[in-house]
Amino acid sequence: NNDANILTILDQSLKGEARKWYHREFDNKNWELENVLDNSGIGATIAHICGANTGDITGAVASFPNVPLGLTGAQIISARN
Repeated sequence: NNDANILTILDQSLKGEARKWYHREFDNKNWELENVLDNSGIGATIAHICGANTGDITGAVASFPNVPLGLTGAQIISARN
């Protein structure tokens, strides 16, 4: 699971007070992206945000080693419902 891998990397990279703060404030909480959308003031949906970022991500893909050319941002970051 990519989400679990990302959280493990984040957890291992934090040290000292920053790690304590992270565990106290964020660990084991079910945060939702919907809150970001509610406060965005632009009336965007997840699909809008993914679409807006797709062009930028697609343009950057060529600079990543071992990533096939032609892969789109939408294929890298899939839409979630």
